[in-house]
Amino acid sequence: MESLFSTHLNHLAEITQHAISKTQKNPNLTIYLTSDKHYAKVIKNHTRNQVKNLERESHCMGSFQTNKNNEIIQADIVIPVDHVFNRGLLVACIVEETTQIMGLTNDSDWVNPSIANDASKQELLTGLDYILLKLLYSQKMKAGMSFAQSQAVITKEIKQFENAGEIKQAHKTVNQSGLYPRIN
Repeated sequence: MESLFSTHLNHLAEITQHAISKTQKNPNLTIYLTSDKHYAKVIKNHTRNQVKNLERESHCMGSFQTNKNNEIIQADIVIPVDHVFNRGLLVACIVEETTQIMGLTNDSDWVNPSIANDASKQELLTGLDYILLKLLYSQKMKAGMSFAQSQAVITKEIKQFENAGEIKQAHKTVNQSGLYPRIN
């Protein structure tokens, strides 16, 4: 399981150009692998999540905290291993939660195909996820930007991606590394 996390986190680092490394000292991401029986207790005792009945309404969860500048400073992932393994959701939980704690936070039906759309049943990153991560981690994007500021940057970045053929090739590019070659 550790190799699945490592592979996906390395893939996220490759896409975002954001350094991600394993550490025992002052980590800003903690991954809790637990049993379904202890899922609610781990959420309550080890995360700041306040969603009621989350353990009954989710297969796994991730949450993060931001500072006053809206920068992500700390994150937690909780996976009830027996529950997700029995339902064939282990890879989907690893991919979805680790990607969402990078800032693509909300599940939404309008983002399709994407791991952020529970209705689309995507297990691995899609071309759209790849483009969204590249946009979010563009050096031109800054935490705390206004909507208008971010829209201006996003519009320019999308034009550059389009001109470079990156959007058209995103679905192929995202599957050249990460978990895709290991699973398929």
